[in-house]
Amino acid sequence: MKRMILDYRTCTEGLASESLLGMSLVHRAVLTCQKAGVKQLEICLHAGEVESISALLREDPRVVLELSFSASSEEAASGDSVVLRGDLVFLPHALETLIADPSMQAESGEGWQVLGSPEERGMAEDLLMDSLVKDADGIISRNINRKISCFLSRRLASTSIHPNHVTAVVGLIGLAAFPFAMQGTWAGYVLGGLCYYVSAILDGVDGELSRLKHLGSPFGAWLDTLTDDAVCVAWLLGLFWGLSGGGADVAWVWVGGITLGSFFLTVTPRYWLMATLVGAGDHQKIPAARKGDAVDPGFLDRLFDWLAANVFRTDFFPFFAFVSALFGGSEVFAWSFAVGSVFAMIATFFTVHAVRRMGA
Repeated sequence: MKRMILDYRTCTEGLASESLLGMSLVHRAVLTCQKAGVKQLEICLHAGEVESISALLREDPRVVLELSFSASSEEAASGDSVVLRGDLVFLPHALETLIADPSMQAESGEGWQVLGSPEERGMAEDLLMDSLVKDADGIISRNINRKISCFLSRRLASTSIHPNHVTAVVGLIGLAAFPFAMQGTWAGYVLGGLCYYVSAILDGVDGELSRLKHLGSPFGAWLDTLTDDAVCVAWLLGLFWGLSGGGADVAWVWVGGITLGSFFLTVTPRYWLMATLVGAGDHQKIPAARKGDAVDPGFLDRLFDWLAANVFRTDFFPFFAFVSALFGGSEVFAWSFAVGSVFAMIATFFTVHAVRRMGA
C-alpha cells in the first residue's frame, strides 16, 4: 500500500468537523490512522473545509504522519491506495487488518461503524467506549470498576477535562485514606477504604480519556503510576497505624513495617524495569516486554507469573480493602496484603532475574 485516502467529499459538508466524544471526526480518524501505522494520508474535503481542517491538523504536535489535502472533484485514486469513506468510525486494529488485506471491504468485520442516523452515532460511541476495556483487566475491573469509569469517561469526553486533571483528583481522594484509616475505628477504616476504592475506580477514567482522545504522554503515564503507588502507601500507613493503636501494638508495627518494606522492594525494581525495559511508566507492559525472553522460564518464573496475572491484581486490593473494612475485617485485609507483598517482592525478583538473562 502506497498511501491511504480519507474521503469526505461524498459526505455532507461539515461532517469532518463534527464532534464525537470530544474530538472532530477527521481529527480522530487521522490519529487512529497514525496509531495503525499509516505513514502517508491524503484527506479529500469539500473546498470550503480545506483551510480550517488543514490548519487544525498541522498545528497538532501529536500528528506526525505525512498529510496532504485535496478538494479535487475527481474520484479518489485507488490502485495501490486504500480509500476510506469519511462517514466511518474505526479502531486501529480494524484498519491494520484492512491495510494487510486491501481487497476486503472497510465496513466488514469488527471495529467499523458507519455514521448516519442518530442510532448509528450512538453505536459509534459504543464502539469507541467498548474499545477502552483492556485485556489485562481483572474480574473486579471488568464487572464493576470499568462499568463505572466508562460511564464517567463518556460524559467527561466532551469537556475540556484532561486525563492529568483526573489523576490529580485520584491522588487527592486516595491520600485522604490515610487520615481516615489512622483513626483505628470501624468508620475510619470504612471511609479510608472507600477513598482507596473510589480512587481506584477513577484511576480508570484518566486512562480511558487518554486512549479515547489520543492524549497519552510519557509524563501522564508516569504520573498515573506514581499516584497509584502513593495512594496505596497512604492507605497502608493509615491502616497499620490504626491497627497498632497509634504504635502501641508492636506486633502490628512490625507487620506494617515488613509490608511497606516489601512494597518498596517491589515497586523500586519495577520502576527500573519500566524505565529500561518498557520505556514508559506502565507496569502492565512489563509482561509483554518479557515475551522476547529467549530463555525458557523455570517453574518458579511460571508460578509467580501466574500469581501476578490471577491473584495479586491491583484492581482487586482496593475493592477488598473497602469490603473487608465494611464487614469489620480490616485485619484480614492487612494480613492478606502483608503476605501478598512478600510474594510480589519475590515475583519481582524473578522478573528482574529474567530480564537480566535476556540481556546476558
